Amino acid sequence: MTEFKNTLAEDLEGVFFNGDEFAETATYAGVEIQVIEAEIGEQNTSVPGFSLPRFSILVNAADVPRPKGGDQVTFRGVDCVVGQFPRSLGEVWQLDLLTKAVRI
Repeated sequence: MTEFKNTLAEDLEGVFFNGDEFAETATYAGVEIQVIEAEIGEQNTSVPGFSLPRFSILVNAADVPRPKGGDQVTFRGVDCVVGQFPRSLGEVWQLDLLTKAVRI
């Protein structure tokens, strides 16, 4: 590995995916891993009074080498599934998490 790649791997593990720094614990396919919140919000539905919680997280490719749509994730106590199109950002994956509609 190049020096830069080694430094990047160390920073990902030691800083960004560190629970004392930026990361928090989630459960991916039954295994606890550290993730970083990329985006959080809600999506309105066509049914008045209902919305879909929307999460997007970053996961270390070392923890989840090949995520796929439909994989089970629990993030902040909410059961979700990975959306159809995980995005590779090199050593990190960005995953959109899908949830069930909730009454607001």
